[in-house]
Amino acid sequence: MGSRSVSLFFLSFFTLYGCANLYLWTWMLRVLPPSALRRALSLGLLFLALAYPAGRFGSRRYGGFLWESLHDLGSLFLAFLATAVAVGLLVEAGRLILRLGGIRFTPKAAKAVFFTVLALIGAVTAGGALAARLPRVRVIDLELPRLDGQGHEMTVAFASDLHAGSAIHNARLRSMVELIGNLKADLILLGGDLVDRSVTEAIEEDLAGELSRLDPPLGLFAVAGNHEYYARLEPTVAHIEEGEAKVLLDEAVTVADTILLVGRHDVQAPRFGYRRASLDELLQGRTEELPVIVVDHTPRDIDEAAAAGIALQLSGHTHRGQIWPFHLVTGRLFDVDYGLARIGGTWVYVSNGLGTWGPPVRTTGRPEVVLFRLTFR
Repeated sequence: MGSRSVSLFFLSFFTLYGCANLYLWTWMLRVLPPSALRRALSLGLLFLALAYPAGRFGSRRYGGFLWESLHDLGSLFLAFLATAVAVGLLVEAGRLILRLGGIRFTPKAAKAVFFTVLALIGAVTAGGALAARLPRVRVIDLELPRLDGQGHEMTVAFASDLHAGSAIHNARLRSMVELIGNLKADLILLGGDLVDRSVTEAIEEDLAGELSRLDPPLGLFAVAGNHEYYARLEPTVAHIEEGEAKVLLDEAVTVADTILLVGRHDVQAPRFGYRRASLDELLQGRTEELPVIVVDHTPRDIDEAAAAGIALQLSGHTHRGQIWPFHLVTGRLFDVDYGLARIGGTWVYVSNGLGTWGPPVRTTGRPEVVLFRLTFR
């Protein structure tokens, strides 16, 4: 991402972040009369609002326990704030409807609603922080066509969006890798966004060392997600491949004479000067009887996969919104933002990911690793 794009992103993000904090503060001012409690809560809100930007900057610039703790606290508050603003707007809408019906909140009722809502959101955020650390294994049985009629079976483990770095430290990363490895799959596929903010952080958390502990008999393959491009593609790919993973960038390989595996450049690649080839180009000269599995980080070009006769496409990226109510946004942005779908003759699976981006919280579903038990007929 160019410096201008980065600046625009952060300007937009922190403008929205500031407005969200201002909204929460003004909500509090409306329901609490001037008092020591209001002053204390205002100072507490100011501290929490500054925790995320200060922690983000300090952890990157200086490192150390203090800055990392501030970043973690600010990240949790970010999840709380996003939910609080969404719920607050719903409360405002309900209050307006009641007012139109001639019903008004008393000051006491408004105060009770405010603290009840914040308490519930705090509990949901805490639950989401716990859920983010409790990944599940989802098992899916699929039958894929093979034109020569020869029957084969294969197990494939798929994980996406590990985000090693600022929130996913080595201990978490190791537990993720152990979860994947314990499945004993024939083939392991990683769907991109293995790093978070920078390759330096991924190196500090020993991403390559952890990946090297995986030793599936048919290989370990990965693709680049948008975060690999943000972190600088070449050094990031080099580090991932130090972990014995082959990163496929618009490349196709035959696996065990059973499938043709295609790994694509992400849809963000052209923004960074990389050309994203079409599937027709990538499939030129393929062996027709082999079913094609495509790993494409962002599930945007699903129709292209269906038109090309792909048997199975695996994607990630969306996190299924990660935090309520952002799953409503991803549901509108992508035809498939989570789970298994059939588009024409093509199976598509979009994972909600294994790690977290930004807040270490998940309130739209637990993280996952998917084990596909494939049968070829």
